[in-house]
Amino acid sequence: MAEEAGLIGDLTKSVLNTALKDCADLIRSGRLQAVAVNLSAAALKDRGLTDYILAAIERRGLKPQNLILEVTENLVIEDLRAALHILSRLHLKDIKLSIDDFGTGYSGLQQLLRIPFSELKIDRLFVFEAHDNAVQRTILEATVDLAHRLGMVTTAEGVETQQDWDLLANLGTSQIQGYFIHKPAPIGEITDWLDGQEVTNLAG
Repeated sequence: MAEEAGLIGDLTKSVLNTALKDCADLIRSGRLQAVAVNLSAAALKDRGLTDYILAAIERRGLKPQNLILEVTENLVIEDLRAALHILSRLHLKDIKLSIDDFGTGYSGLQQLLRIPFSELKIDRLFVFEAHDNAVQRTILEATVDLAHRLGMVTTAEGVETQQDWDLLANLGTSQIQGYFIHKPAPIGEITDWLDGQEVTNLAG
């Protein structure tokens, strides 16, 4: 609806500013390494987006490395030329780029070839209960191996059980995301939860 109404640019900037504001103290204190914000394909048409993002980061006393921008795989291709220009500039400014929901679009490998992504997020379709499905497990293994060979961080979405966690750990997945860790929650609840946690290495 925001895209259709021409409001996605303003919405993207609002979400970006809120995320950086809420997470700045957590990042500076070392409790978080970075915060991730989704980018719409429509927002990627704004040639001034890079400068806006860099200014927003600086206002919060953060570094470009503290921000991850997630781009859904099947959205980038709608206006590839504009997206490539902006994403390349962001990459050169040391902002991390993540390809989100990998495996659900139509040209994932092509996007990996063209765009300087540093993180690959595996869609929950291939993750949830993969320990109990041979086809899912095979696709998951191949995807993690591909990302490793490309030197990319791997993040598995939709992890909800200990069995899936164990499988992903055995595969060498870098990070996980899902209800097994925590459900979506307000920043205050997340802050309290982080304060009570020890850093966990997925691989060990």
